Amino acid sequence: SYYRVNIDTGVYTGWTGALVPMTTERNTGTVRYKLNPEDNDLLAVETTLYYTEQGYESEGDPNNAEEYERADVESIGFDIRNTSAFELFSVTYGLDYREDDISAKYEDPFDLATAHEESSVFGLYAQAFVPVTELAELSLGLRYDDYSFDDNFDQEFDSDEISPNINLTVEPVEHLSITGGYAEAYRGVTRREAFLAPWNMYPADSEGEKANTWKLSFNYDNQQFFASGSVFTQEIEDYLYPTSGGSLGDIKNDGYELKVGVRKNGFYAATGVSYSDPEVDGYDYRDDLGLVVAGRRWIGDFGYVATHADGSFFWRAGWFIEYREGVDEVPLGRFPSVAEKDSYVLHNLNFSLTPPALKNLELSLNVDNIFDKNYQDHTLFAANGLNSPGRVVRLSASYRF
Repeated sequence: SYYRVNIDTGVYTGWTGALVPMTTERNTGTVRYKLNPEDNDLLAVETTLYYTEQGYESEGDPNNAEEYERADVESIGFDIRNTSAFELFSVTYGLDYREDDISAKYEDPFDLATAHEESSVFGLYAQAFVPVTELAELSLGLRYDDYSFDDNFDQEFDSDEISPNINLTVEPVEHLSITGGYAEAYRGVTRREAFLAPWNMYPADSEGEKANTWKLSFNYDNQQFFASGSVFTQEIEDYLYPTSGGSLGDIKNDGYELKVGVRKNGFYAATGVSYSDPEVDGYDYRDDLGLVVAGRRWIGDFGYVATHADGSFFWRAGWFIEYREGVDEVPLGRFPSVAEKDSYVLHNLNFSLTPPALKNLELSLNVDNIFDKNYQDHTLFAANGLNSPGRVVRLSASYRF
């Protein structure tokens, strides 16, 4: 692979280098537990505990066997929540925590760069659901986030924020619900690319970013015909550039999504479209905004679901099609290779089965990109990055205790 797995050589000034041996690995474990006594409306506990190790290693310059680079991220976290139902309303409340330990190392005969960083986020939240009338429900909540980040340059970033949200859902006719609302979300200063830790630092006055989102959505489902959609406008204040360097400014992102489909005798078919248009004043490279991907995406979803006589799940087979429209880009400064992101079409197959004798066990087979399409995902950093993986086959099993 190339020195950076998502960028081909020449994006900067040859900095990405030639093809080199590279290894990535990931180990993760998750434990979930639920407690929901039928005779206690105040108790419905859900607990999740997870641990993840991610590692990346590159030999660097293939002409220098002593040069290599490695980055590792170790994460541990949990989420504990409970739902209590009262006579007039219900409320879900809980806390979550995640801690990341980041290390990176780059070495050659002339230089040695190492880094160690730690970050954590602690959250408290509560969400209440209040029936207003028989046809309307109000949902309102608060979330408190406390971020801490100690970077490789002996800088400490501590920030906290309270984020409110409010939504009103009405059901004007049977099977149809319409929801309008506003929500805020906060993210503090943290490292997003571990292998940059030895060099890239945030300015000392960096603060977290806050997203403000207005959204209007609908959902209709009469068990045979279904449709859903939404329009939204979002502004991210003081957006932190993913490779550090401080705030890029404010991002404004407008978009919509729509999906319609039918079900009949176990068969289903659906089609949909989504669109996103992020912008930053004075910055033309609109697709270089972290995980905010510009452009329009179409999908088709077709399949069959088989059930037992009691209505429980037996097996499912599906065919999923994705068409991503091309995105024009303006060459910008140090990214002269950026011109456009081409359109592509992908076909994926999926199958899942629950054996009748083991109804807590689910077996799954997924074949992504079944025609081995040569394409480049639009989430890549630059237009001349490495192509996405070809055909991918995944076999998995899950068991519920």
